[in-house]
Amino acid sequence: MLTTREVYDTINQMNKEGALACALSSLGVTAQTWHETGGYRHTCGQDNTNLAGIKCSDNWLDGRIPWSTRRCITLKTQEFYNGKFGDYKLGFRWYDSLETYLKDHARLINLYYPVSRANADCVWGYVAGLYGKWATGPNYDRSVSKMVIQLAPELLDDWQDRLRNAFKEAVRRNVLTPSMKAYLADVLM
Repeated sequence: MLTTREVYDTINQMNKEGALACALSSLGVTAQTWHETGGYRHTCGQDNTNLAGIKCSDNWLDGRIPWSTRRCITLKTQEFYNGKFGDYKLGFRWYDSLETYLKDHARLINLYYPVSRANADCVWGYVAGLYGKWATGPNYDRSVSKMVIQLAPELLDDWQDRLRNAFKEAVRRNVLTPSMKAYLADVLM
């Protein structure tokens, strides 16, 4: 089973090597994937490294994505559409490794999440930018923010100051929603 340290360190290493389509927030992605998988216990299928519920697509199945395994798995899931949660059977990508997953995660951030892409160096800006395809639920930013705060002591030295400084930077960049700004101000400051 994966650990938060393994995911965090792998992202840092791949960022350093330039192995990703764009830099990722190591803490942000670790918190997001921890949240999505219930602590790396529930991935999309046995032995699958799909850590954020990335859906299957034609370009995954036909190999237009160079690292594609061309495998998908259909599972029951709960999604938030049209203002309410519902149960669906959907296809999810099957990944053979953490590195393959992170390449695809970065590709999607690069293509569809410009705020997250521009804030790889600021965890709160990264989390704020996830709203859309991943963050369909109304409280997704708060859920991932809670995971950031929970995991930070394990992954960062001087974590409280680093999270407070990242909050100040996200406010300066004006990337937080009013509710996320109020929540973080309350728990961090």
